[in-house]
Amino acid sequence: MRGQTHNSERVFRADPRGGVMVVQLTSYPRASWNMYFEHNHFTPNSKTVIIMRQRELRPGAPADICRCDIDGHNLIQLTDDEGICGVALSRDGRHAYYLHGTTLKRVAMDTFELEEVLHVSDAQPGGVGMAGQTGDGRYLFCTMRVGDEVGLFRLATDGSGTQLLCRGSHLNHVSCDPGHDVVSFGGTINGRSRLWVIDAEGGAPREFPMQRFAHCAWLGRTGRMQGCLLPPGRAIMSMAEGDAAPETIVAGPYFWHSGASLDGEWIVADTNWPDQGLMLVHVATRSFTFLCDAGAADGDSWGGHPEPAISPDGSVVIFTSNRTGIPQVYLAYVPDEMKQALRHSLDWQGEPGVAGRHYMPRHGWVCV
Repeated sequence: MRGQTHNSERVFRADPRGGVMVVQLTSYPRASWNMYFEHNHFTPNSKTVIIMRQRELRPGAPADICRCDIDGHNLIQLTDDEGICGVALSRDGRHAYYLHGTTLKRVAMDTFELEEVLHVSDAQPGGVGMAGQTGDGRYLFCTMRVGDEVGLFRLATDGSGTQLLCRGSHLNHVSCDPGHDVVSFGGTINGRSRLWVIDAEGGAPREFPMQRFAHCAWLGRTGRMQGCLLPPGRAIMSMAEGDAAPETIVAGPYFWHSGASLDGEWIVADTNWPDQGLMLVHVATRSFTFLCDAGAADGDSWGGHPEPAISPDGSVVIFTSNRTGIPQVYLAYVPDEMKQALRHSLDWQGEPGVAGRHYMPRHGWVCV
């Protein structure tokens, strides 16, 4: 039920390869997962996260939004509706928003009071997903069915109304720039499958100048987009709309999904083909290091996409892994020493006696 506090399910372990402390937030036999890497998971003080979890382990079981402190305590169920589709945490951390059919609802993170905010009258049930909130908190963005197409909708958080911004045959990975009134999304419009951007106040969508991203999101409040290259590219790139060419932030492994801190200082990325673990990136020094192993058993199975996101202060990374056979949510605590080393482009090596390799920024993997 909404507001119910569950017993702590936390399990602590040191990552065997790097020594970083990782806590498994959820461990009961029901699927749990974090949201997409481009979404906001953390309250502004970086102390609480929201996650999704099924009520029971069976195909099609309803899922609820839960909140949990980063130490694994205060695991609280926030919703009890069935058919939740699309979730967003408000910028101020006070409410979790979600779609129930074509109705936008919000639940208070502390009092668990539930409100109906508005109804999207020109859409059909079965929304595809929710993006984040504008930096000023005025709007949320979501994709929902409109006839035989998908529409991008702007929803006013004060309940004053909705607007259909654009529509296409496929729209996905909607990402709201937290520092500017701009929204990005992938999809097919008028037969062109591209990465698009559109102003929050409306207007025609325009193609983003960089089209080689496999996955991408905003680089915090900087107004720049950051993302991982399509294969065979092996780099995280950054670009703003007015730039003549993209910049390489880091290169080496095949980076897969990359989320950034709110100030744009840090990026965390998972890797694939092969899986080399989660990587922590310092944007200014163009350096990165191994953070921890996600332990996902299969990149194509449920829970096999870690899709990591990093807290506003860069101290905590959230990700999903099916290492136990059931998708569960994990947090990795980023050591201050690791961040300081990357800020100075110095080597970071894990605890003595663990795996015999570490990353030397700008040089690559080195056996030691």
